[in-house]
Amino acid sequence: MSAETKERPSSMEAQTAGRLSVVCAIAWRELREHVMSARLLMIVATTLVLVVLSTLAGIFNYRVQAEQYQLALARSEQKLREAVTWSEVQPMLVRPVAPLMVLNSGFEAREGRIVLASHSQIPAATQDASTGSPYLARFGGFDVTTVLVYLLGLLAVLLSFDAISGEKESGRLALSFSNALPRSAIFLGKYLGGMAALALSLALSTATALIVWLAGGTRFSSVPWPRVCLWFSSLLLYLSAMFLIGLLISVLTHRAAVSLLVGMVTWFVLVIFIPAAGPSAASTLARSPSSFVLNNEMAKLDRELEEKADEMSRSLGPPPQSEGLTISLEQGVRMNFYSPETYEWSLKYFAARARLEREYAARVYDTLKEFQDRNREQAELAFKFSSLSPVAHVERVSNELTGTSRDDVNHFLEAAREYRQSLIDFYDRNNLTTSLRWITDDPPGAESPFPKEEDLGKKGADEERREELELGRALYAQVLAERKSGVRALPIGDIPRFDYAPQPVSRALGRVTTSIAALVIINLFCAAIAFIRFRHYDVRLN
Repeated sequence: MSAETKERPSSMEAQTAGRLSVVCAIAWRELREHVMSARLLMIVATTLVLVVLSTLAGIFNYRVQAEQYQLALARSEQKLREAVTWSEVQPMLVRPVAPLMVLNSGFEAREGRIVLASHSQIPAATQDASTGSPYLARFGGFDVTTVLVYLLGLLAVLLSFDAISGEKESGRLALSFSNALPRSAIFLGKYLGGMAALALSLALSTATALIVWLAGGTRFSSVPWPRVCLWFSSLLLYLSAMFLIGLLISVLTHRAAVSLLVGMVTWFVLVIFIPAAGPSAASTLARSPSSFVLNNEMAKLDRELEEKADEMSRSLGPPPQSEGLTISLEQGVRMNFYSPETYEWSLKYFAARARLEREYAARVYDTLKEFQDRNREQAELAFKFSSLSPVAHVERVSNELTGTSRDDVNHFLEAAREYRQSLIDFYDRNNLTTSLRWITDDPPGAESPFPKEEDLGKKGADEERREELELGRALYAQVLAERKSGVRALPIGDIPRFDYAPQPVSRALGRVTTSIAALVIINLFCAAIAFIRFRHYDVRLN
């Protein structure tokens, strides 16, 4: 190998090392100037104040939600213990609180947490959800993500709007070119220096939020840390897009004042106008059915169910005459003591009604699903209108990664429907809908303690009523004692338990690959156009 061939790679390596040193020098100079600039100090100081306030608000909301979650769990257990018949067993399923709602509230406060699982109802929506469609709500809660998206997004534009045009006016850009500095090195150094300043600002804001969170006494396990890191990365990708948009504006203009004006208008359009106009346009172009129409459909299905039940009752013939008497002295305590023939007729009726209620539960679910699908279609249309803004994508990614998205609510409802099916399988496997305990807590074959028909009329009406009330009170005390001792208690421990696990991070990432790709494309597109324009940028002063 000749000496010339040996020297060529070494010269190329030296040239590469020289370019890297130039890039690092420019990046360090840009970082130093950004960190010392008044614009960064003012916006970062404002951001930190708002981050502290939004974190405190998030901690308060989290504690309220966590307290309501614990109360709902206790109420669910109490309702199960109070059930005296299998038809009354309706487990109340409660969605756990996402701890990262402190950083990103998302849909956590807009959606409810409770659903009921029963043979007559398929979980389609939470019982305590707010009225209306939460999917079109543009401005969510006051949270850390909102503060960072708005203020640090503004900072990204302010750091880059005069990166090229400002240096042209000052003459420093022409001086750099006269020193034979490669334009690619200048462009890359400015980008790296600006992003380093933004990354430091984001890291400082995130650390402040976490410190306030931990200092507030709210603890969380190590499980959310991967989500926090991914959430941080998505915000950094968003800030990169906003910085490159400002850099593109700077190379398309030749005066810093013009760049500032265009940058502020662009920030307003991308961050505020487009995300707010998307839902408004979607609600105008694709109207969803009103809740009044849905309520009418639900009432219609309820009437149909009762009409079918009446027809079924007539097909069984009139119920046998019995000397029993129904007394409901308190919720959860029912004393009938009917004759065996009456119980047999009732079992046929309620077993058939249970099958009928399952059929109508499917129809009710389909009606609710159609209504919800229309709302979701409207929400997707709103997102498509807003997809020109990187804010729409970073908000969707943040919601998914912090476990506060509407997909997390749908994941909970899917798990609730699966549990409801396991509950029905438990009923059918043990023939509970055809057992006496489906409709009453009376002991099988018990004789009625109330006066028989042939004994009626022998005493005055007032005296008979008084004796019945006294007998009822005595039986009521007996039932309470039997329930306390566990004689009448249902074997609640045999019921399947609801073991819910939130959707994993991998599934959350899979749902937002399109938005992540959109942020990457925005970065690449703006970087490519800005660099191409910068290569032919005229540094001569007019």
